[in-house]
Amino acid sequence: MVKSKRGMETTMSVLIVAIILLVFMMIYLGVFKGLFGKEVKVVDRQISRTGDYEKDGVADFADECPCIAGTISNSGCPTFTDDASDMAAREKRDCLG
Repeated sequence: MVKSKRGMETTMSVLIVAIILLVFMMIYLGVFKGLFGKEVKVVDRQISRTGDYEKDGVADFADECPCIAGTISNSGCPTFTDDASDMAAREKRDCLG
């Protein structure tokens, strides 16, 4: 099969554009990872140090009930009724030392 000169030029142009895009993408991803990869690791390390006393998935600083396991959707507290003993349990933070 014999290709015309115009067909070869089109094929070469597409190949060159593809190579340029591939090189650009590799450079972009390398720079992106180099610039932001370190910060992501630092943030992950800081989050892991915050602590979760009862291991319910809510960090103690954001947990409204850090000594009693609860659900994430309920801010770390179990489902309470509205009586006074439940409200006292919600405010108790003695387990954190």
